[in-house]
Amino acid sequence: MKHALLLFLCLAVLTAGCGSKKSSTPKPVGPLLPAAQTADEWAQRVVNIFLRPLNKDLNVLTNFNNPQIQLFIASQNPTTLQIIKNRMNDLKRCSAKLIQIGPPPKGHPQLDTIDNDFSINLLLSGWGLESFTYQSKKEGYELVANSASPGSQGYLIKEQAGMPLPRESDADSWHLKDDKGNPILHSERYAGTFVKFPDKHYISYNPPEWLRGAPYEVPVLHCEIEGERAHLVCSVLDQLSHPLPGMREFCKANWFTRALCKIAQWFLTPAIAPALVTAWAAGSNDNRDYMGAGSLAKGDLVAISGRWVYDAGHDGQNELHPVKTVQKVPEDSAEEADDLERWCRRIGEAPTGDTGTSADPLTVDQETVATEQRQPWSRWVLHPDIDGCRRREEPPKPPDIR
Repeated sequence: MKHALLLFLCLAVLTAGCGSKKSSTPKPVGPLLPAAQTADEWAQRVVNIFLRPLNKDLNVLTNFNNPQIQLFIASQNPTTLQIIKNRMNDLKRCSAKLIQIGPPPKGHPQLDTIDNDFSINLLLSGWGLESFTYQSKKEGYELVANSASPGSQGYLIKEQAGMPLPRESDADSWHLKDDKGNPILHSERYAGTFVKFPDKHYISYNPPEWLRGAPYEVPVLHCEIEGERAHLVCSVLDQLSHPLPGMREFCKANWFTRALCKIAQWFLTPAIAPALVTAWAAGSNDNRDYMGAGSLAKGDLVAISGRWVYDAGHDGQNELHPVKTVQKVPEDSAEEADDLERWCRRIGEAPTGDTGTSADPLTVDQETVATEQRQPWSRWVLHPDIDGCRRREEPPKPPDIR
């Protein structure tokens, strides 16, 4: 059985058959900006795109207790109501603003904690590190991308037609030379993703840091796993306009209920700062923190699903973004070709968890499993024979007497 870097088993089935292509990612409020090169540049974006508009939003909220503003609201002053509407709508675009700002530059650990996304690289099922020890970078890529073996997933890392020119297009980013010293160029629209290992004579997914030898590069599929810290903070801001169950519908009823809502929101403003601090602290710092997910290690066998996309933000690559599910798989349970289909089918039946984020609706199979999980006989904790109950037996059908 072949390993992966964080090993990949059934991506092709899950993205093409089980995974949804519907995107729930908020659209940026302005044009996507090139990656920030310095901490100062990134900080300026945060201030100008996020904090200054937020300050205006909160100033409007804190003025709801002003008698003159209350009079304007009660009399439905068009200018006042339009300002309130604009600021409330601006609060709802928190996540979209963060997308426009982009991630902080590398090499600044303090800034990295703001965006707690993380990523893993996967060697596709059917391949091992030894397949690339005597291949050049170009040869290794073509070996996987053009593979016609049954069940091959090489197309997932292969350049697809019609992709846009990436932001950092560089056809010489592989830095390869032919026998005459001329550069070996790749497509200006696609560079792919590779992981470099230090010594082809020491094949290991986790080689010692001190190891030096003849290095080799392995083509992989990059996978981006979204963190929830930014989402949690933005959710707190989004809830400022409608913090109570049913308040959204109530506030839309008429001008009087809208005015009452604005006044109620003003009284909630002292809770904003501690709520944001709480949301920030609740964000996980890595995958092990999140809902007790446990750890992954280099060389683990996993089945993974997500949205298969082209990333034009750097020099062009295919990737999973966002990853939707990651399932660590026992190696002895994935030794045959049929095991791939079985794992993908079973993972696809598992209902999505309540993570507090927007999610795709449950499929028919997922709804069937979720309904069964809610039944009394499925609610045991220790063991069905200890703290479980028996499934209610259906009464036998009466005989058909004619």
